[in-house]
Amino acid sequence: SKSPLGPFKKEMKPCFSTGLDALPVEDPYLWTQDGKVYALVKCRRGFFGNGNEISIKLFEMKKDSEWVLSAAPVVLGQSIEWESGKTEKFSSVERPQIYFENGKMVALCVAVVTKNNMFNVQIPLK
Repeated sequence: SKSPLGPFKKEMKPCFSTGLDALPVEDPYLWTQDGKVYALVKCRRGFFGNGNEISIKLFEMKKDSEWVLSAAPVVLGQSIEWESGKTEKFSSVERPQIYFENGKMVALCVAVVTKNNMFNVQIPLK
């Protein structure tokens, strides 16, 4: 669609494709900002760069409805540095979302998976 409000037309080609895997990304979170459409996605291991690590990546939609990696695509890897300075590596990071207040981005929200647990993390955005 030319607008996030539609009307919509089904495309028969994958949105995020590597040609190597039918599902290189999952958990898309879409939003519009300053006339552009963006997507945060969970990239499976080794897709769209970042070695063999699961990561959250940022894509931008071109005018012809093609998704391209942003100039600074890696939003979050599998590790988070806590306020204490300790870094923790997770089995996975999933379900990226942006929390907005009054139209401004406030936090990146993700689910993280450890060996024994899963919980949500809100990372303040500057």
